[in-house]
Amino acid sequence: EVKEEWKSELFYAYLKEMVSKNKHISLDSCFKIVNYKTMSVLERCFMVEQLIDRQMFELAYEMFHDYGYDFVGKDSCVAICSYYITKLEGNEDGFLLGLASDTFSSGNYDAVTLEYLCQYYYGSTKLMSEIFLAAEELGVETYDLEERILAQMLYTSDYLEQADKIYEAYCKKNPNDLVSKAYLSYFAHLYLTKDMVTSKQVFLQIEHRVLLGQEIARVQNYALLKYYSEQKRLTDSEYQTADTLLKENTAEQIYFGFYKNLDTRLIRKYLLQNKYFVEYHSNPNEAVIISYFRNEEECLEEAVKEVYAGIFVKEFVLFFGDEISYYITEAEETERTSTLSGQITYEDIAEEIQESRYGMLNEICEKMGDCTEEELYQYME
Repeated sequence: EVKEEWKSELFYAYLKEMVSKNKHISLDSCFKIVNYKTMSVLERCFMVEQLIDRQMFELAYEMFHDYGYDFVGKDSCVAICSYYITKLEGNEDGFLLGLASDTFSSGNYDAVTLEYLCQYYYGSTKLMSEIFLAAEELGVETYDLEERILAQMLYTSDYLEQADKIYEAYCKKNPNDLVSKAYLSYFAHLYLTKDMVTSKQVFLQIEHRVLLGQEIARVQNYALLKYYSEQKRLTDSEYQTADTLLKENTAEQIYFGFYKNLDTRLIRKYLLQNKYFVEYHSNPNEAVIISYFRNEEECLEEAVKEVYAGIFVKEFVLFFGDEISYYITEAEETERTSTLSGQITYEDIAEEIQESRYGMLNEICEKMGDCTEEELYQYME
């Protein structure tokens, strides 16, 4: 009778000697009966490598389950992954999925492993995006992974540099419309409230939906108009889209400061020439108060309308000689904090209103002191 510890030690020593002399001897039966518990971590790693060299994958996989695989060569891990993914016919297995993700994280993978990860892996948004890039490079189908990445990014607000690339790949297939709408709204919100640099593709897709007569989210409406306000010149299609959106917004008294930078045709059409907008950004649902003096009259106070989450806008209409000084405060439970102040004069918008009906009224106001009553009537006509 021989102790189990001695059997293991003898087998390990004999096998290592044979390997060092490049002698391959069939010892399959010995691999199956030896007690691996008595071996050290490094000895077990050596045994796993030998099992894989002999394509005894099932026994090696059992050792992975029993003792872990942290010290095993990653190439060996990839071989085990590929074998078992194929054996399971692609069905999900928790341990195997963990082995595949750990192997990928170490920089070792093959197409079989990537396909399995694309199909089932949930984890950090960053790691999933790295899997996407590797899979795309090898031509592996990534649709399921793309959808999971986008949904998780939108839910957790984890921004990815590759977000545009992932979304574009997703849209080329058969995208879930709910995911697409959420993606467009997410980046429209960041662009509108944070001035985040946003892919042109986002605005093109929103524009396409408008042209098709589809209903879009409010934030998409506002963001697309802001995008148009930053363009030097609008195409006919862009002008028509902007006209449609602006008509909806002005009908509901929704104004933003960037309206003043829109196409001059739109500014005239929607009578924006004589208007001045004080736009203030804060936390959503804050109580924002504007206090202002018009031409040194008594101070007036108004609550500023929140036109979108965290964006507050006060509209002023100015005529010849008008001058407005204002300051904005946020009302808290016990006190009010002043955060912004400024001054507006008629001269700030004088050039914009010359050809409008307000321009005519202002011209009359300017001439009132120098003209007779009869001459003023002529101007009015």
